[in-house]
Amino acid sequence: MIDLGGSANVPFGRFRNRIEVFDIIPGTRQLTIPTGWTKIRVAVVGGGGGGRNRSGRDHGYGGGGGGGGYAEIQLNVVAGQTYNYTVGAGGDFNQDGGTTSFGSTLSATGGRTATDNTTVASKGGAGGVGIGGSINTSGGTGGDGFDSLDGGGGGGGAAGKRYGKGGA
Repeated sequence: MIDLGGSANVPFGRFRNRIEVFDIIPGTRQLTIPTGWTKIRVAVVGGGGGGRNRSGRDHGYGGGGGGGGYAEIQLNVVAGQTYNYTVGAGGDFNQDGGTTSFGSTLSATGGRTATDNTTVASKGGAGGVGIGGSINTSGGTGGDGFDSLDGGGGGGGAAGKRYGKGGA
């Protein structure tokens, strides 16, 4: 948990002014709702896509991977209730990012890796998308590689967020 120092009561039953980072380690696990919890806000972010590992005279320069999608929802819960969830991994070179999900209710797909072009620069990968939330946004597209003697790889796209699409 990351506590921002806010422990004051918030009027009208809204969430307290703190952020809790629940889990960022890729894999599948289970959450059991503790006593006293009646609502939770769940936000999921898909893993970012890996960049394309291509360079050299006969190959285009690698594009960046797309950012993961974002989805968020508020749920009514009961103490003792359990949810399975999966944290998607970021993509390694030439691999898509993994999907992050909370039960069958909410998911965010990972960003895609850049295209595999062999004679020109690869195009940046597409961003992932949020699915099933009251807020769903997409990740940004990865940057294109540059097809020139001194060209370089494209940058990665930003993940989607609560207030809009991730940037390219």
